[in-house]
Amino acid sequence: MYTGGLDSAKQTAQSSGKWVLVNLQNVSDFRCQALNRDIWSQGIIKDIVRKNFVFLQLSVDVPEGNRIANMYNATSYPLIAVIHPKTGELRTLFDRYENVADMLEDMTNFMSENPLAKKNSASNGASTSRSASTGGSALGNVYNLSEEDQLAAAIAASELDGRAEPAVAAGSGSEYDTFSDANSYSDIHSISSSDGGYSEDEMDVDDVSAAHEQMAQEATSEAVPEEQGPGAWYGDLPVTEPLEPAAGPASTRIQFRFPNGQRVVKRFAKTDSVATIFQYLKATLPEAASEIPEVLFMSTRLSDCIGQTIEEAKLVNASIVVDI
Repeated sequence: MYTGGLDSAKQTAQSSGKWVLVNLQNVSDFRCQALNRDIWSQGIIKDIVRKNFVFLQLSVDVPEGNRIANMYNATSYPLIAVIHPKTGELRTLFDRYENVADMLEDMTNFMSENPLAKKNSASNGASTSRSASTGGSALGNVYNLSEEDQLAAAIAASELDGRAEPAVAAGSGSEYDTFSDANSYSDIHSISSSDGGYSEDEMDVDDVSAAHEQMAQEATSEAVPEEQGPGAWYGDLPVTEPLEPAAGPASTRIQFRFPNGQRVVKRFAKTDSVATIFQYLKATLPEAASEIPEVLFMSTRLSDCIGQTIEEAKLVNASIVVDI
C-alpha cells in the first residue's frame, strides 16, 4: 500500500521492479465505490496487486489526483491505469472493473505480456522461487505461474464472480458513493497503511477508513449480520415519517440519492440517531417497508452505526446513497 504522490510512487516501483497502478476516483460516481467493494476487497485481486504493483488511489478532488487526471487526460471515473515506473508512460487501462473475473483476466494478461525485471534482494529472489515452486497462496508474480496455477487462479476467479452481484445495475443490491463537504473525499484520498508508507507484507486496499475495512470484510455476507437478528432493529422502527426540525445550527440537511437518479433533501436534527434516517426511508419508500435498504455514505454502511447520532457519524450536510 502506498501513500504519497505519483512521482514518489514511481520511484518506489522502479526500485522494487513493479508497475505503478493508479486508481483515480470521483466521490460522486457510484461506480467508484462499487469498485472498492466488489473488486479491491477481493483477496485474489489484493494478492496480484500487492506482488506486482505499487498501488495509488486518489480522489480527483485533491490536488495530486487532479494533476494526474490532467496529465493523462482522464474523462471518466473510475480510472484504473498502469504507469511505467521509469518513463511515466500510461501503458494500459483496466476498464473491465465490474466483476472479479474480468479484472483478474486483464491483470494476469498484462503481467504475463509485460514483465519487469525484479530489482535487488536475495530475499526477493527466494520469495519468487518459493512462489513458483509451490504455487503460493498469494499467487506470486503472475508471469511466473505454471499452467496449473493459472488454471487454479481462473477457477478461483470464477467462484468469486459467481458470488458477486453486478456493481452498478440500479436496484441490484449495489452500493456506494456520494458527495458532501470537504470531509467527503478525505477518506478516499489514499488507501494506505497508517504508517504512511508502502508495505510489501500488507496491502489494505479496502482500508479507506476503519468503517471501510469493516465493510469490505462483510462484502460477501448479508447486509445485516446474522448475530444482530434478521432486521430486528429495523422492525422496531415506527412506520411514520420523522418530523423535520426547524432550520438552524442544531439541524442539518441530508441529501438522499436513489437508484433511479432521484435526489431528495431532508432536514434532520444533528442529535437524531442514524436510525432516524432509516425510519424516514421505511415510511416513505414502499420497497423499504419490509426490506432494509442499503444506505451508504462514502465507504460507511450506515446500518453499522445506527446507534450513533448524525453528527457523530459525520453525516452533517452529507449526501448518501440509497439502494434497495
